[in-house]
Amino acid sequence: KPAIVYLTLENSKRETFSRMFSMSTDAGRMTDYEVDEAISMMKNNGLVVTDENPIDIIIKYKPNNSIDTSYLYELRDNLSDMGYEVITFIIDYLNLVRSIDRFSVSEERLKLGAVVNEIKSIASALDIPIITASQMNREANKSVDEARDSGKVNLVKTTNRSNLGESMLVLNNLDVCFQIIPCMIPSSNLKYLCMKLVKSRYEPFKDKLDYHNFIYQP
Repeated sequence: KPAIVYLTLENSKRETFSRMFSMSTDAGRMTDYEVDEAISMMKNNGLVVTDENPIDIIIKYKPNNSIDTSYLYELRDNLSDMGYEVITFIIDYLNLVRSIDRFSVSEERLKLGAVVNEIKSIASALDIPIITASQMNREANKSVDEARDSGKVNLVKTTNRSNLGESMLVLNNLDVCFQIIPCMIPSSNLKYLCMKLVKSRYEPFKDKLDYHNFIYQP
């Protein structure tokens, strides 16, 4: 059975399920409903495995910094024994995973670069996408705060590749990298996720007339 694995090292399973409930049902807090009722609401809103929608979602929680990148192989093998084929890993998030070479990687910037390199190798070996996230650095926060305070709307244009977390080594071995910043249009109170493509190793769409480096998701 095909499955997307959401591996979280930050939020507990309870927190993750609560967020999935809120996003899929738009019904407020999951704790306001009985368990069976909450499950039924999520299923009725499409969060269910069917013949037409056969991809399962598996949520796995591990404590902060409790695993290194080799755990992805272990988890894939365990799920395979249970009849699942992992087609995508989503890791929340990059800074909370250890490198296999944790004894020789002492600095945070070197550690992050090593983790990205290892995840890239695993993605290639398993032939699946691996999606993760990382915080931008303090300079990015400063630029965004100043732009927001001055009334600017297009906040994502205030950042660039130099704002990637603690290490430019993160960027070196990524296939694709987006910067994501929440924005609001004050006159309408409309909220957007502003996404900027800052790196793409493969560029199959640039010959398309509707190709853009920026996406604004309501």
